[in-house]
Amino acid sequence: MGWQWKQVREHYRERMRAAKRNQKHIAAAGGIQQSSVSKLLHNRHLGPSVEIFLNAVEGLGIPVSEFFRQLERARDESTTIHARDIDVVFIAPDQDARDLARTLQRIIDQRVALALKRQGGRPRAKR
Repeated sequence: MGWQWKQVREHYRERMRAAKRNQKHIAAAGGIQQSSVSKLLHNRHLGPSVEIFLNAVEGLGIPVSEFFRQLERARDESTTIHARDIDVVFIAPDQDARDLARTLQRIIDQRVALALKRQGGRPRAKR
């Protein structure tokens, strides 16, 4: 799977929160305009120029290579299935289809909750 700007931007936001830096600090440290940092954070479709982006990453106080190493690691972890994450479901021959559906939904809900917890997110309320 190729890289999507949304992934890169979200990773940048996470690193920004972890570094406890605001747009003004990043801009000053990276030698760019605050408006460039704002555009980077809010543009949903296109990322900034490579030069602006690299300076913005440096403004976080981490090497560019480390930023991308962390991003790649996060992507690998989100697409890797570990044996510990696989649930075993025993289906009795006489099990009702509704019972099976409830069991599978419970497993899915648990997996989603675990994935969100790892990413620091919260599940949406059911409607």
